[in-house]
Amino acid sequence: MIIKALVEGLSSVIGRSLTSPTESYRVTPLSLIFIGGLAGISLILAEVFFGLSVCKVLHFDCGYSEGLSMLMAALIYIVQAVIATLVVRYQLKKMSTENIIVKEYKIAKDVISALIAGYKSK
Repeated sequence: MIIKALVEGLSSVIGRSLTSPTESYRVTPLSLIFIGGLAGISLILAEVFFGLSVCKVLHFDCGYSEGLSMLMAALIYIVQAVIATLVVRYQLKKMSTENIIVKEYKIAKDVISALIAGYKSK
């Protein structure tokens, strides 16, 4: 009796999962796109300031002070790019973990409700 209810419940779950429309894809929030763009722009600016600082230091035009100030600006942009990249990575990982938990909860709920429905039909 229990095995028959289990088989009927699982067959109804499988039937519903095959006939239900596919889930819509989760849209990436605009803030993550903005922070990712900020990271890219910061990395480009860091490369530019690093190149200018190396050029100033190697040419010995104005001493080391101007080259070192550009090097410090490049380091600040690198730190900003790293922080923005880590924020985006953390948020994307958080979104994917939430999706998996929600999907597993829905599957378990469907199986249990199908088992209850199969048992009540007897």
